[in-house]
Amino acid sequence: MPTIGIKRDLLFEALGKKYTDDEFQKLCFEFGLELDEVTTEKQMLTKEQGDVAAAQDASEEVIYRIDIPANRYDLLCLEGLVNGLLVFLEKIKPQRYVLVEPKDEQSTQVIKVLPETAQI
Repeated sequence: MPTIGIKRDLLFEALGKKYTDDEFQKLCFEFGLELDEVTTEKQMLTKEQGDVAAAQDASEEVIYRIDIPANRYDLLCLEGLVNGLLVFLEKIKPQRYVLVEPKDEQSTQVIKVLPETAQI
């Protein structure tokens, strides 16, 4: 399960609402995600490298580390996560995708699979 790091303030600005850590954790749970950790860039660097001096210039901005299910690659960025949460909260309608056929036959691609290849 991939874990993404999202800056809390950017996330809340995009969602149009500020949440407490507990409220956001509950929202994630209801949506099917897990808020893994609330941290900062400085804490992450200190934890990874074990050297406080290396993290001296790092940001103190709060970062939410969120576990994303492997089949939800649409949630791996800020925009996708915000879109998913806003649809879940019924603040926006789901995006509707429409099939667009090519204008001419030359634009159409055809994949030919040889019988030998089809056996694999």
